[in-house]
Amino acid sequence: MRNDIQLLRGFAVLAVILFHLFPQVFHNGYLGVDMFFVISGYVVTPKLISIFKNPSRKEIKKNLFNFYKIRYYRLAPTLAIVLIFFSLIMLVIGPLQEQRYSTAQGISALVLSGNLYAAKVSANNYFQPNPNPFLHTWSLSVEEQIYLLLPIFILCLYPIVKRLKYISIFIALTIFAYIIYFILLSNFLPTEVSDGALYYSLIFRLWEFGLGACLSLTGTKYFSFKQKFIFFTLLPFIIFLPVSSAYLYPEITCLVTLLYINNRFEFKEKTSGTKVFIWLGNRSYSLYLVHLPITFILEHIPLLIGIYKIIVSALALIFTLIVGNFCWSNIEERYRISGNRIPIFTVKKSVIFFTFLPLALLTVFRFGAVNYYGLAPIPEIQGTISCPTKVNGICTNNIVESRRTVLLIGDSHAAAISTTFNDLMTKAQIEGVVISGRGCQIYERIENISNDGCRDYRIKVLDYLKMHPKTEVLVFQRSSSIEFNKMKNDTLYLQGLLKGLQEIQRYSSKLYVLGPNPEFPSGLSQGSFLGLFYRQGDFPREKMIQNSFSDGDYFLKTLTKNNIIYSDISNKFCSDTKCKYKHENKYLFWDENHLSLDGAKFIKSSISILLNV
Repeated sequence: MRNDIQLLRGFAVLAVILFHLFPQVFHNGYLGVDMFFVISGYVVTPKLISIFKNPSRKEIKKNLFNFYKIRYYRLAPTLAIVLIFFSLIMLVIGPLQEQRYSTAQGISALVLSGNLYAAKVSANNYFQPNPNPFLHTWSLSVEEQIYLLLPIFILCLYPIVKRLKYISIFIALTIFAYIIYFILLSNFLPTEVSDGALYYSLIFRLWEFGLGACLSLTGTKYFSFKQKFIFFTLLPFIIFLPVSSAYLYPEITCLVTLLYINNRFEFKEKTSGTKVFIWLGNRSYSLYLVHLPITFILEHIPLLIGIYKIIVSALALIFTLIVGNFCWSNIEERYRISGNRIPIFTVKKSVIFFTFLPLALLTVFRFGAVNYYGLAPIPEIQGTISCPTKVNGICTNNIVESRRTVLLIGDSHAAAISTTFNDLMTKAQIEGVVISGRGCQIYERIENISNDGCRDYRIKVLDYLKMHPKTEVLVFQRSSSIEFNKMKNDTLYLQGLLKGLQEIQRYSSKLYVLGPNPEFPSGLSQGSFLGLFYRQGDFPREKMIQNSFSDGDYFLKTLTKNNIIYSDISNKFCSDTKCKYKHENKYLFWDENHLSLDGAKFIKSSISILLNV
């Protein structure tokens, strides 16, 4: 393999890894994936074309089988072993809820559909609160889909291909794929569908693979371009650029990659800088596979929870290099077909060991995670508003003869307790009303709300209160400034919160605030497999996210001073030293901060005391 291409691979995989570990610095590191597809197109296409050199049908079948066999031995063993190995570790320390998604992603990757599952569940976001440690296998699935479908495509057009040059077919395919991609990206489809479908789709990457393929077939003479520094400054400049965009960046990156490959730079391997990147390039596949699972595991090790993110990311980078190198030397290099090397296993045995067996194991893990291995009740969440009756589009228990009306408002956390709230109100024969806005906190005045959906939600709440002036209001929402990334401290957050609450207070007879809702370190609220064997689940209080309710006293003083009735429920979950996520073998939380149905029942007495019912 050419050293200059391996160097480019090294740069691409390092960009992707740094993007996932330090997204605030390497804003466009994801473009390393675009570089990979161009490189793959350039490297693999000559091998693909060689399938059809001999027009004999028998030879074509033989060559096609050998092509798939080489690709399988190149990719499947390392993927299967990485999926099983890290799934076993995550079984012990990872949250059970997240294992549902990680095992499903692993199963999808093994059957070449990882990109389809990723598009379905990930919302195009590597940095969501519940990250999927195998999410990155989507790109591998796209690459495998290209390897699978492209030879079949050429075979179907073989009568036409024989009369035309292969370059003509690939140019037409690349142009067609790019036109479709550009049309979708230009919002001819709704943004959510377009972005989600495109980023993980075959069509998004096919034109990139096609560019590399066209270059490999042109037979262009390699021009001499001695100014290497232009390439080695332009690509890092794009990666570090603080502005990210789906437009032009992929095209520019692919163009620079093409020019670089076409130039055939000569490198002295003894040069320290180039040697490092060539080393990374040789191990790029293994490094890419292990970096997200390693990051996930480090973020869920109890000893590391709560320490600086940069330290965890630095450790993840170090372990990625170590584990990736081990996988490359002991798995990837051992099983790949190269030269006259004979595979360790036959094709049949390989398919059993590296496809069917991993599929069976991951299926067992997923079934166990979904059912909590039958060792504890599965936590449920009231994800939508519990709505006994709707009157003019408003959810209510419809006790119209009551002299008292209580309105529950807030973000998705209000919806999570709406069943318990309605049961309590109905039992007390009080009219209970629920208006919940997912992702919309009672924060700032209405004129300062930038989100259209949240502004509409606030208008709906205020309109109801204006029509029913004697209504009491209960607010339950995420009580943490971490929701607002621009907030410098809790004081600023509380100022905005007060403005929103005072606006509600102006139109209500009484205003109650329940909270703050505890927020657990990632995964601890759901517990791991080992936690299933304990009826009570807890951990040291200092592991709680710092600003989830440590400012409860400050809230109490500030809100009480403004005639807002406030109840701190932190003592329901935490003593001075420990916090609980499990009580009497029931999980109190569905995820890191949303109460489960059992968790909502757990605070029922607090709601009752606060509302005096």
